[in-house]
Amino acid sequence: MALPISPYIGCQLILTQQSDRLLSVDVLLQHSTADTLLRYIQRGLLKQAAAMTTSDDLQAEQLLFGKESHPIAAAAGAYALLRLGDLERLHNWTENLNNWFAWLPDGAAIRGEHLARLGNHEEALSVFLELPSRGLPIFSDGLSYAIDRLRLYSTIDDPNFNIDTRSQTVLKQLQRFVPFADFREPLLTFTGVDPSNPDDKPLGEDIEDFDGLDVVQHLG
Repeated sequence: MALPISPYIGCQLILTQQSDRLLSVDVLLQHSTADTLLRYIQRGLLKQAAAMTTSDDLQAEQLLFGKESHPIAAAAGAYALLRLGDLERLHNWTENLNNWFAWLPDGAAIRGEHLARLGNHEEALSVFLELPSRGLPIFSDGLSYAIDRLRLYSTIDDPNFNIDTRSQTVLKQLQRFVPFADFREPLLTFTGVDPSNPDDKPLGEDIEDFDGLDVVQHLG
């Protein structure tokens, strides 16, 4: 599960031991309003989500450029507006998010999708191609948008559309995660011990070779 953190922003990781002794994992964004918005979107409560996007706590200026900026919360807000189709209220929000926070992969995914919906497809493609240097998006929507657009652009047979030769390479890199990702989760979640090589193989005896942490001992 991708954690919504940065060198300056944390999150709350909640591990709960279930009756079958398996662990359920939940993550809370540090920005409580954005976290609530994300959960409304996840549950399909779009009216409630739409109402929240007008909140003063989700204003782009505050989230991106305030004394305590919250770019991850801004990304959550931008994804919500894309889900709602409210492009007018995105205005230059996505451009700032992409340019000012180069460490955030979702900035490229959000900006690319926004540009694509505005019809600026060549510019959108160039932004999506920034993902290999940034990494996987934190949010599932980011991976979904990138793959859908790159698939579409790779099929365009138009001499006026300058398809970048790197698009197929990037598409293949991202598609490796699709069979193992759970797109019902708002944060990008996929199976596999090695985050760079997703798979669905049981750990079995190999678990002894896995350099991890036994979290059960920390549960009450």
